[in-house]
Amino acid sequence: MGLWFSKLTSAFSELVGAGGPPSRILMLGLDAAGKTTILYKLKLNEVVSSIPTIGFNVETVSPMPGLTFTVWDVGGQQKLRQLWRHYYQGTQGLIYVVDSSDKARLYESRDELFGILKNPEITSTVPVVVLANKQDLPGSLGPSDIAQALNLHHLSGHPWHIQGTCAPNGEGIYEAVNVLGKMVREYKKLGSRESRIDLKMGLWSSKLTSALSELAYGPSSHILMLGLDAAGKTTILYKLKLNEEVRSTPTIGFNREMVSPMPGLTFSVWDVGGQQKVRQMWRDLCYQGTQGLIYVVDSSDKARLSESRDELFGILNNPELPSTVPVVVLANKQGLPSSLGPSDIAQALNLHHLSGHPWHIQGTCAPNGEGIYEAVNVLGKMVEEYMYAKYKMGLFLSRLSGAFQSFVSGGAPCRILLLGLDAAGKTTILYKLKLNETVTTIPTIGFNVETVTPAPGVTLTVWDVGGQEKIRALWQHYFRGTEGVVYAVDSADHCRVAEAREELFRVLKGDNMFRGVPVVIMANKQDLPNAMNPSKLSDALQLRNLPRNNPWHIQGTCATNGDGILEAITALGKMVKQFRKEQPRY
Repeated sequence: MGLWFSKLTSAFSELVGAGGPPSRILMLGLDAAGKTTILYKLKLNEVVSSIPTIGFNVETVSPMPGLTFTVWDVGGQQKLRQLWRHYYQGTQGLIYVVDSSDKARLYESRDELFGILKNPEITSTVPVVVLANKQDLPGSLGPSDIAQALNLHHLSGHPWHIQGTCAPNGEGIYEAVNVLGKMVREYKKLGSRESRIDLKMGLWSSKLTSALSELAYGPSSHILMLGLDAAGKTTILYKLKLNEEVRSTPTIGFNREMVSPMPGLTFSVWDVGGQQKVRQMWRDLCYQGTQGLIYVVDSSDKARLSESRDELFGILNNPELPSTVPVVVLANKQGLPSSLGPSDIAQALNLHHLSGHPWHIQGTCAPNGEGIYEAVNVLGKMVEEYMYAKYKMGLFLSRLSGAFQSFVSGGAPCRILLLGLDAAGKTTILYKLKLNETVTTIPTIGFNVETVTPAPGVTLTVWDVGGQEKIRALWQHYFRGTEGVVYAVDSADHCRVAEAREELFRVLKGDNMFRGVPVVIMANKQDLPNAMNPSKLSDALQLRNLPRNNPWHIQGTCATNGDGILEAITALGKMVKQFRKEQPRY
């Protein structure tokens, strides 16, 4: 795999020169073609057995210093394809993935490809690489047959290349990316309007970076971005993340992005859907731990200003939101002729009646970035002052880093699998490790994967897989290569302990699970009054009867304040270290 990754890195270097802006690569194809598997092969260099993508995955991949590109993997189910056009603008290269073994749908795939390339928002010379995927399956067609079925020779204007690939082992991917890199570089040289570097945007980005530096106090700042639907929240988020305009669809649930515009500076922005039926979820998602609130208002929508005001005061009156958290209101869409100015918006929202919360209002225009850097500059100063009093978790993080040192120093990341029944607190634990903050989550559908580097030379890849009953059948797809299992149990849920025990034993007996893999059981929610202590839970789970001589440790934890996590990770670190010594491949 080292040779494959080395060749892939070389191929990626064709996409941009060192220090250049990210290349925007769009990856499309019918459902089940293998797009997400390819994306995470590029991102993590490992195989991910995925569930159908609902919406999109966007990953910024930096395989070597100074080299970055952004890949958008958009769901391919029939009902989702009508949304593809929202991601076309600014595309500098198209990867189109085809299931070479699905002969019945080749014509459908051809029609979708030509539909994409005929859209006026896709530049007429944008390069295309077709991945004839699943070449390892016995009935698959070769690249030349796929090219003929797709009528690629009839493409007009678009340079194209077709490559046979096998996503699980990476075959063909580096060759495809190598060709794409050369074509994208040539495309950029021709001066396409999507890829020209606008000097004005460079100045805007520079000013924004300066503003964001105000937020660089300690770990990432937790910024919550709310507002009614269609206010422009997601457009603002991806303006910050990618420095480009993204035409978005209404957000169902939330988008979370870690933004690092300069070395040593990171903040986490949560953009939560604003439709009326979604707003009741706001308080359940992520009020807790918020260090700054961005509230976005459509300045041209006068009919809903009173509704926007009521929602803002409802947020700030919630007991889970600290009473002194700073607020920045973005009076967005100032470019529209009917929009109200910031002072009129402030009056309509009754901002002068806010009690306890420092606030600022700023007129903005999301598509061109006007006003955003000024708003973030002010927010940075307010958050820095707010965090000074709140920044008491440094000792926990320091001790946690020491615990992680029990894992390997340098080398490949440890692959840790985080499992447990639904509502056990797995995702809360994951983001406590990743962000050092408490995140109130919604049930995980599919998985969350985070690469955590708490100290130099120490890296872990943690897979948090959904625990709902219908999803547990998919757990087995994540077993291969696991070097440690963290199994979270809700200590207060007495009725489901037997169910948790059965699932744990089923996991450890899995065919793809290493024999003797170490297990740490987190007896979570110890802060609840009826929670079982670790000793009692150990008996209920029958841990002394674990199969295959798995070394194990049980630890009482409270994910929200971090109690017990340090001790659990320390124990897991020692066991994984020993496990690696005993495995032949180490």
